[in-house]
Amino acid sequence: MDVIRKNPVYEDEEASPCIEPQNEQDAGHVRSRCGNMACSRKRCGIISVIAVIVAMAITVGVILAVTMSTTTDHSHIDVNIPPTTEHDNILDVTTAPTTSASTASLVVIGGSQKVYGKWDSLNTVDFYHVSAGSIAWSHTGEPSPSYWTWSGRAVSGTDIYVVGGRTYEQGAFGPSAQYGTYRYSVVNNTWQQLPDIPIHTRNSPVVFIHHDTMYAAYNKDIWSLELSKVNGTANSWSKENITLPHYVYGHNAVVSVGDRVFIFSEYGDHGRAFSKSVISWRPGTDEPWKPVADMNVARTSEGFCSVTDGVDRIWVMAGCRDCLHPGFIEMWRVSTDTWTKLDAVPEYTVGWDSDDSVARICGYHDGYIYAIFGTWGSTPDPRFHIFNTRDNTWSVSDTKLKTNAEWGQSAVIVNHG
Repeated sequence: MDVIRKNPVYEDEEASPCIEPQNEQDAGHVRSRCGNMACSRKRCGIISVIAVIVAMAITVGVILAVTMSTTTDHSHIDVNIPPTTEHDNILDVTTAPTTSASTASLVVIGGSQKVYGKWDSLNTVDFYHVSAGSIAWSHTGEPSPSYWTWSGRAVSGTDIYVVGGRTYEQGAFGPSAQYGTYRYSVVNNTWQQLPDIPIHTRNSPVVFIHHDTMYAAYNKDIWSLELSKVNGTANSWSKENITLPHYVYGHNAVVSVGDRVFIFSEYGDHGRAFSKSVISWRPGTDEPWKPVADMNVARTSEGFCSVTDGVDRIWVMAGCRDCLHPGFIEMWRVSTDTWTKLDAVPEYTVGWDSDDSVARICGYHDGYIYAIFGTWGSTPDPRFHIFNTRDNTWSVSDTKLKTNAEWGQSAVIVNHG
């Protein structure tokens, strides 16, 4: 009988872990049973065989018992849930993050480049492998059927959803509104067209997915698309019966934690503005948006990054003025509704147009934030800056953007096989 062990030390060994019975011991046992009985050689031989079989059965039984006793029964693991505070009851349940053996990639889509003095939107898809604070370019995915600048994006499993934004075409007077909605399968490397969003979202919609429904917040409205009912051309976007308290734009301005969604900063009635506001909503309900604790630093939703560990912490960075001081990055604990300014500041170049910092690309995976920074009016630094959330330190990778768009790129983190 072969015994399969869980210990990885034996994965490459061919020998069985079972211990063979000692022949001398068995022989002694047989002699003690029949030596004084003048038994025949045949009879003693039969008894010896029986003794060997019994000894092997006992040995195998012991090994199986030990193996079963060391196997973890996951049905009895208790999850520690931190107590909620009276000040804030945002999360109903807080669970520990799970570790996946799948490959994690930061996927960068679209953006704009200047070609012969004219802006031109891109349809590129680049994969970067991320692991333990390192990042390296991996491969190019299937180009998008549409050209994207400032598109909204969201992830569900191994599917990436891209929504709206704007499209620049060389020779055109200005950008045209992009109404397209597409699903990109990372596993199959294919694009599928979904129903167009019925409004123009040229300033970047805030897109998120909750319980198989995709939402797009833009201006003061929220639109939804039930992904479970979409089959290429079926169904359409619906307007939610709720109004946002202010204008919102920015594909990096939203995160989901538990059953709530948080949108950061607000947009001015007449253009880009800086704000400390944070609002929260429980998707799928008519519950009104409610404010939570303000950020320490005023930021513009067009230029900053927000990421989360999915459990209790959210980090925001850049999108602010005079960001060389503490506050370039700060962290919010959802359970206590408190913000903490962090001292670490990465290298980045201040542009000629303004001192506003811009997080052009960002993503979080397993304790590290991967980002590309720059400022308005300057060519972005193509190197990835990496923030270690465990010890609040920065490092700069040698890896650079494969497609160095000057602005308007969208990026997501995807776990896949």
